Amino acid sequence: MRSCVLARGSRLGSIGLTARPPALQQGVIATKAAVLAAPYDMNIKDMDTPSLGGDKDVLVKVRATGICGSEIHAYRGKHPRRRPPVVLGHEVAGEVVATGRRVRHVKVGDRVVIEPQVSCGVCAECLAGNHNLCSEKKLLGSSEWSGGFGEYVVVPEETCYEIAPDLPMHHAALAEPLAVGVHAARRLNTPPDHRIVVMGAGPIGLLTVVALRSVGARHIAVVDAKKFNTEVGLRVGASFGVHVTSAPIEEAVKSQTGWSTVDIAVVAAGNPSCVAGALSLTRAHGQVLLLALFEEPVSVDLMHIQSRELYVSGSKMYTSEDFRTAVEMLNAGQVPCDEIVSYAVSLQDVPAVMRYLNKSPEGVIKVSVVN
Repeated sequence: MRSCVLARGSRLGSIGLTARPPALQQGVIATKAAVLAAPYDMNIKDMDTPSLGGDKDVLVKVRATGICGSEIHAYRGKHPRRRPPVVLGHEVAGEVVATGRRVRHVKVGDRVVIEPQVSCGVCAECLAGNHNLCSEKKLLGSSEWSGGFGEYVVVPEETCYEIAPDLPMHHAALAEPLAVGVHAARRLNTPPDHRIVVMGAGPIGLLTVVALRSVGARHIAVVDAKKFNTEVGLRVGASFGVHVTSAPIEEAVKSQTGWSTVDIAVVAAGNPSCVAGALSLTRAHGQVLLLALFEEPVSVDLMHIQSRELYVSGSKMYTSEDFRTAVEMLNAGQVPCDEIVSYAVSLQDVPAVMRYLNKSPEGVIKVSVVN
């Protein structure tokens, strides 16, 4: 599964870009980054090479960074933590090029993927092991921690996870979105015979399908308005790919799967209709998990929850345990990475690609920036 033949065609070519296989650039002289100066305003700028800020810091040469939906939210000025001016990019894999004097577990030359969060370690949530819920945590690719849309990042040693020598960097960078799916699967009670619907077949939804399959789920339907995405859903392990056009989501699911209800609904797309469909479809005492990032408040019919005693919960990012599990799955070749990564582009292409992805085009799941 680790081999990746990147899609080639006219989609990126229509904006003056071409899909290309990742190639590591050697002998970098200038340090550059794609800087989001304001909403919808991103440019390549010369930057100072970041320096180690502490004895346990690590300087990583970025080799691959995935473009996440949260970067698109930030590009639109809609992300609460990723505000301009900022160097975005939090799905990062690379090579260690320098270490602080107290670093013990990684060394120069190591190939690593970065867990892009650092919690405070002392609040009630951290002490309970819920580092993902720490209100003081730092996020990579935010104004407080410059991200992977550049040539180098400085990260704490504790955030570095070693990757297998034969795992391509642009595959390793999928650890972050896969960890989101791993955490979601861990939040759910998923007996093998349960019927599960995943609303949204973007990278998060598709990798949630992969994570659910890894814990034994056998009956999964993935739903999306893009036919291409639902077809990819079938290839990564879904039993049904439900293409929704004009019909209400719940009607489309019932007609295309034959299921009258589902046991579990995972909302992995920030569309209000997905929430309504999930609540409508889920059986009495069933589970609804909210995984997506919503740009605006969503109105829902609470009687669905009350009348059927639904268990509605949220899932936010992941813990280090989830991230480690994701890395192990990637290292073991258990993830169909070639289905998720649609295109690889260079750093200089990022502003144009962000403009393109902001239009939510058909035929693209994940774009990886390779250096």
